[in-house]
Amino acid sequence: MSKWPKKPLLAVLAALTAVGLGVPCAMADGTAAATAYITVAAVGGTTLEGRTYRAYRLGSYGKTDVRVDPDSGDRYAASIPVSTDPDRADAVADAGSKAGFTGDDMLAAAWASTDSAKLEAFARGLASSLSDAEPAASVEGAGRMGPFTPGVYLVSGSDGSACLTGTLPSEGVGDRSHVLGIAEFEGDAQAAAAPQANSDESLATLDDDGDTSGSPIARYAAPTTVYHRLFDGTVTSTALDNEDPAISIYTGGNMDYMNGLEIEGSVIVNGNLTNGRGLVAGRANWGMGYTPPKNSVMLAVGGDYSSASTTNGNNWNRGAVGGRAQIGGRDNRIIPLDSMNTINAYGFWGTWYIPGQTNVKSISNMGHDAALKVDIDGKGTIVDYNDYVDRQLQPLSTQLANETPTGKVGYARGTDSTETVWLGVNGRNDDGSMKYNGQKDTVTVTGDEGVITFTGDGKKHTQVFDLDMDELENQRKALKLLQWGVDFENVPGDTAIVVNVRGSGSRTWNTGWRYWVNGRKVSIGVNQQDGTYNDFRKLASRVLWNWTDASYVKYDESHGIMHINSTHSKAQDGKESYEGGSYGSAASPGKASNLPGTVLAPKANVRMRCDQNGRLLVGKDSTLDVWEHHNNPWVGFVDDNSVTVDAATTASHDGVDVGTTKAVHDSISLRDNGKKYGAAVAKATVTLNHSASTDGRTADEKATKATGAIQVAAGKTVSADSPDFTPSDLGMKT
Repeated sequence: MSKWPKKPLLAVLAALTAVGLGVPCAMADGTAAATAYITVAAVGGTTLEGRTYRAYRLGSYGKTDVRVDPDSGDRYAASIPVSTDPDRADAVADAGSKAGFTGDDMLAAAWASTDSAKLEAFARGLASSLSDAEPAASVEGAGRMGPFTPGVYLVSGSDGSACLTGTLPSEGVGDRSHVLGIAEFEGDAQAAAAPQANSDESLATLDDDGDTSGSPIARYAAPTTVYHRLFDGTVTSTALDNEDPAISIYTGGNMDYMNGLEIEGSVIVNGNLTNGRGLVAGRANWGMGYTPPKNSVMLAVGGDYSSASTTNGNNWNRGAVGGRAQIGGRDNRIIPLDSMNTINAYGFWGTWYIPGQTNVKSISNMGHDAALKVDIDGKGTIVDYNDYVDRQLQPLSTQLANETPTGKVGYARGTDSTETVWLGVNGRNDDGSMKYNGQKDTVTVTGDEGVITFTGDGKKHTQVFDLDMDELENQRKALKLLQWGVDFENVPGDTAIVVNVRGSGSRTWNTGWRYWVNGRKVSIGVNQQDGTYNDFRKLASRVLWNWTDASYVKYDESHGIMHINSTHSKAQDGKESYEGGSYGSAASPGKASNLPGTVLAPKANVRMRCDQNGRLLVGKDSTLDVWEHHNNPWVGFVDDNSVTVDAATTASHDGVDVGTTKAVHDSISLRDNGKKYGAAVAKATVTLNHSASTDGRTADEKATKATGAIQVAAGKTVSADSPDFTPSDLGMKT
């Protein structure tokens, strides 16, 4: 019979895989490596109320040796090398020497140490040395700080406490010797503490001698009262199934749609719409995934609608709409997509079709005011878009313009890089995502693309910035730049971002190819649905560009050197992307650069020469001289679609002792912090570690088992037991 020769140690951090939220498809896009947060937590049922904790960056990670556990399939780091940042060298060397560490890099020595007394002395020495320095972030009491650039940090409290910790590295995996992303402190006793949902015993104390102070495993195993962030994301979809009843484009004057392939979402034009071609409104073949509800009015034009061409046989240049259309004046042969037969007959893309619709048709000569009274959800909810600029857009712009800035703006030259312009696809996979065929066009971007850095205050409120267009143009000339990439830093992951763009008269935005959020590059190319796609979509949903005073705004296309690895025109290979001539079925490849965010310009005529991803809200005339326009709601307009799920584990080990055969398991708690959406966790993987060594440092034997799917409703916490583990699971024999 198999028996426990010593007490087992269950892994406190279950490896959980999250898929799908309470919508057809969703993303869990905030891995610890990408967001690089540090959570300050109280231990032993204490409270940290009334204390302030500050984080100071100390050093960087080297290249992480990522390996795969042969039993569980989990990725982990064999080790995470660290080095001191130059600006912290003196403080680290002094504190390390006084704590008794030796070596060329005291931070590296401390990182590898298991001597708790030395580590505490080192942390307290650094806290004293850095007390007057500017922290990277701070938090009142327990809570989460960040986002940070991945690396090693000191967290110090206003009570004199301090500890050394770190974020997950950019590879997104931790090693088995450190608590990453957690800074734990013992606070004040609570007079009447509420019952804990988890055991008050750290799993690390399950070692047979009860002394885990020198064990890296003990340092990895956090107290079980601590919840760890599993994922932090926003409800989105890769499968084009998110219904969005709000408008994608509003134009207060006339709209001219040039060179276009498709517009994603609903379109309202107060005046005339000319040069209609491709998909004028509806469900896009590729975009941000926000589609008008079935049976809704997807196109409303107060004046006349006229196609780019009325020639028989040139159906693409007639223009199509994915649902109902209301035209105040003439309807010059727009094609409502009422069935797949219509799609096939006219040679349109099948992904434009929205099934389950009835009464899909275009009604013309309705009169201006009647045409702009729109059923936005297909269920009879009417929104009147007459006088929309004066009633809605201008008051909104004024309100946002009066907000006090919460951050600062900086400018710099960029560096050289290669960016994706376009990916070739052959249809779709079963989940609705693009099926890539290996074709890929890229563009070389040089230092001539500068970077505007918007640095927020790190707090969970709307981040507001003022951008002076006169200063921007002066900086562009001084730095000898052609265009601008954009970097948003220290902006918490779920907050709205408002950029009040100041300056009257005619203004040009020199669009770049590159975008960053909190140290992570999120740029994408046309048709991309992997890599940073969800990160880009999230940024596009957060940003609003408010042109407060401009009378004319042009978002220009982008510069760069093209590299063609597709069936597109080889004449473009090695050529400038800006006004580069014919490129496939669309004009210049420089117009393929993707701009994230909503554009609000209530006083302006607007000309778009790049692919915008967000609402386009224009007070006067608009010209879309673009490849496409993609729909994305601004989080400042909509209900909170964010979802976070935290996880904790509790050991269940009653009666387990040396010489027994009783099974052990973990109780896994999942807490959904979302306001609207629940989550489905595909599985929770738990690893049983058993150390046969005398120092307790090595898990010589281990076994891994997984739960089934676990559903968590919005705002709720659920618990589930892991499968049982017995001595025989580790191959132990009497």
